[in-house]
Amino acid sequence: MLKKRIRRFIQKQIAQKSAPTPEDVYNKYLLDIDMKEKLCTYFEEIMSEYPELWMYSPKQSVEKILENDKNIKKCRCLDSFSGNNWYNVLQKHPHLITKSKKYNEAWGGILVIKPELAEKCDFSSLSTKNWNLVLKKRPEFIDEWEKLYFHTSRNAALLLTTNPEFAKEYGSLRFPLDILDLISEKQPQSWIYINQLAVKVLKKDPTKISECKCKFDNLERAELLSVHPSLKEHIGDLEDFIIKFPTDKNPQPEDIALYLSLKPECAFDKYFSTLNLYNKNEYYYTSFAQAWIYLLKHQPQFIKKCEWPDQLRASDCYELFSENPDLYDAYHEIYSELGFELPSDFGDTSEDDDENTLKEKIWNWCNLLKIQPQLADKCLLWEYFDIEDWGYLLDIAPSFLEKAKECNYGWTAILKSNILPPNECQWDKISYSNDLIELLFARPQLTEYFTDVLWDRLSQEDWEVLEAQHPGVFEEKHMLSALRKLAK
Repeated sequence: MLKKRIRRFIQKQIAQKSAPTPEDVYNKYLLDIDMKEKLCTYFEEIMSEYPELWMYSPKQSVEKILENDKNIKKCRCLDSFSGNNWYNVLQKHPHLITKSKKYNEAWGGILVIKPELAEKCDFSSLSTKNWNLVLKKRPEFIDEWEKLYFHTSRNAALLLTTNPEFAKEYGSLRFPLDILDLISEKQPQSWIYINQLAVKVLKKDPTKISECKCKFDNLERAELLSVHPSLKEHIGDLEDFIIKFPTDKNPQPEDIALYLSLKPECAFDKYFSTLNLYNKNEYYYTSFAQAWIYLLKHQPQFIKKCEWPDQLRASDCYELFSENPDLYDAYHEIYSELGFELPSDFGDTSEDDDENTLKEKIWNWCNLLKIQPQLADKCLLWEYFDIEDWGYLLDIAPSFLEKAKECNYGWTAILKSNILPPNECQWDKISYSNDLIELLFARPQLTEYFTDVLWDRLSQEDWEVLEAQHPGVFEEKHMLSALRKLAK
């Protein structure tokens, strides 16, 4: 849906003899920072169809400036350049550093090429991608990064996706699962230093313990020993922990969770009072959430002792449900008894949801269904899946093809992705003109399958967008459709 809206906006601007930059599109839709990266990707895909408008596209502009530095004067999108864009330009034309200093994103490239200018840099203004670039090329700036971000595991995780050399220093942090998967994909060799990845690897193949460099905490040790007791020879056991814990006057949340998972009969109120001290501070959330998630995976009945179950995040629920789908029903019942709904990112839609919130809910479900397809009947959001959502789900979980055939936008995604031959598709299921436009842009050869009924669903605005993209190509179809509408 977002890509479709961006395409329509760009095409309207071009039809009016103008063109937007990524920043214009971003400001129009007021997206959050995560969606901004996706927006830029969509923008470049669409603008690649208009090479004559290169000055509005960061990707095309960089190519032109690399060819001739004077082209920077024609560029209309310098505000939208990423750190890597600037780095590529400044590496070829370092004399442009003076011009680039006024752009925040340029400082990643500036620090790499001219590190002596660091005293003039506001390090707090560097984006995550800029930090990745700087630390990859200039690791001596790690001290500046630590001052700002050491306590934030998500930033550390994003750093490790591109800078594996820091895995040894930060591998014991608790990382969000989505970023952890990205580290595993981008830097698979890093598992030997990253505790969470090491636990996954060793649970599958304990013989790799000799390669591992991690120092596991009690929770991780317990998780490994529950699957491979023989690993105690390498990582130790929990006997000392069980004996000494009751005498600990200030136990940490994760130690409480482990002890109660092993000794549920010792579930005293004083322990739950500590676990409920979470005060919505980002710094403390990970520690308390990790403790609760571990405890609830092993002793789900203790959810009634948690004073903030409605604040558990989507990533926490994903961890719970992906490992044990049976917990979904149990938690849904318990939450209802307590007057809570499931965490919003896994619940039904509500009138307060904006487009980004709904999108996050849907993609959380897509990722969960990839692992636990049997939970499909628990999802209440099928009618809100758009073309992009169906394309994503069918890409990661093709088994949902039959479900896609039953839902809005499903057939459009099937046709757009060429999953089935056009003659096997149910064209009458495509009821939205936006879907037709999407198909015509993605696969113009499908026009031979368009009936008069489908053509007549296009509005005057739709025809204008098509004309802007393919001048003269659909003129006859437009005229015939207009005559049919007049005849009615």
